Amino acid sequence: MKVAMTGATGLLGRHLCALLADRGVPFVSIDRQKWNLSEWNDTARFDAITEGADIFIHCAAKIPTGVESDASSSLRDLYDINVRAVLNLAQWAAGRNVHLIFISSGSVYRDPHSAVIREDAATGPGPIGGSYAASKRMAESVIAECAETDGLKATILRPSSLYGFGLPEDKFLIRMLQSARAGHEIEVSGPENRIDFVHAHDLSRAALMAAETGATGVFNIAGSGPVRLAELGQVIAAFGPADPVDLSIHPDHEPPFTRFALDNSAAANAFGYGPLISLPTGLAMTLEQQVMPPAA
Repeated sequence: MKVAMTGATGLLGRHLCALLADRGVPFVSIDRQKWNLSEWNDTARFDAITEGADIFIHCAAKIPTGVESDASSSLRDLYDINVRAVLNLAQWAAGRNVHLIFISSGSVYRDPHSAVIREDAATGPGPIGGSYAASKRMAESVIAECAETDGLKATILRPSSLYGFGLPEDKFLIRMLQSARAGHEIEVSGPENRIDFVHAHDLSRAALMAAETGATGVFNIAGSGPVRLAELGQVIAAFGPADPVDLSIHPDHEPPFTRFALDNSAAANAFGYGPLISLPTGLAMTLEQQVMPPAA
């Protein structure tokens, strides 16, 4: 088995590279110099840059910022990179019998706040994700069409809220961790809201397990279950420079929500997936910029 992958410098990609290297799996990283995802590749070009790989894990994607989310040029780039490039890749992979593993998102679900979300839950425009979620739904449709008409061997992974070293600094997890490390008070709004977090190492493991077993289809990849934000705050407060920092709780006047309560059963049955990284361990790894868990 040899793996080709995109997005090696991103949040997921750096963890996947570390895991593949640790397991001794040959892999080739395809960066922007090898493939600008906004440009159409021909078969010969794909053959050259993948260097004989029989597995392709597609991690790269464009995530629009709030500033550019409504700009027409940004939407065009979003479509070219997140949808058209997937069609380009899927058609090549089908012709070369390469197993395509596509990293999608839990935001494709129409109701990400359901108590339990299985893979057959409705997708469609939902309350989170915006144009990014729409592009992931379109990419999934492209892959499904290629699988049906061209025999593409494909696996689609839908992670919950992904975190780990490489998470952008504007994300609330990073802001809270940095505040705790600096000894500042942690503020938590909506303490009864619950979110499932999956560490990038666990998503990397899931991708590798799917590759090793040849499992195809659509699979949720989540952590150990939704966590109350009050509990999250308590875990993060413990990362103070000496003693746990103070925790300030701000009750929300809206009813509490649960987000990304994704059911892992299908992935567990198909290729043995189960989360290994606990929230305290994963947050410590994030803070210490680690891409592999501490040795047992």
